Amino acid sequence: MAEVSDKNPLGAGRPEIEIDWKRVENMIIGGANGSQVSAALGVHSNTLYDRVKKQYGINFSEFYDKFREKGNQLLHNKQFDVALKGNTTMLVWLGKQRLEQKDSKEETNVTPQHAAIMNALIEQITIRQELAAKKEKSNGNDTADGAAKSSNEGSGGSDIPVYQGK
Repeated sequence: MAEVSDKNPLGAGRPEIEIDWKRVENMIIGGANGSQVSAALGVHSNTLYDRVKKQYGINFSEFYDKFREKGNQLLHNKQFDVALKGNTTMLVWLGKQRLEQKDSKEETNVTPQHAAIMNALIEQITIRQELAAKKEKSNGNDTADGAAKSSNEGSGGSDIPVYQGK
């Protein structure tokens, strides 16, 4: 039998189901929505919404937002603790979420001419490194140095090809 009240002077209808409000709060803090909470309590969602209004004097959306935000804050605090303990994945994720950091993908426009210049420079560096290594190996061998000097005469003193452009 339902509770006798001004609206129901005879106490007709089903008895009012007792709602464990701490359980409701904890479910919402944990991320459950109104439908999930009402299903877990064994009541219709409209019954839950009406009972929130009766118990707290606010609509369900306000009630829900209050406890949902509390859950978000608890989760956020835990993530922050984990990140500060050295979890780099969490640090990166929080940086993206809170600081609006993002992975950068720098795009460069390399023309075929730029690529040719870079390849020629790399080739020149490689040749210079090879010549320096040979010179170091033959250091003290005057005959090889003299032959290299005589072959360089008239070419500006270098036997390394220089990129002239196209």
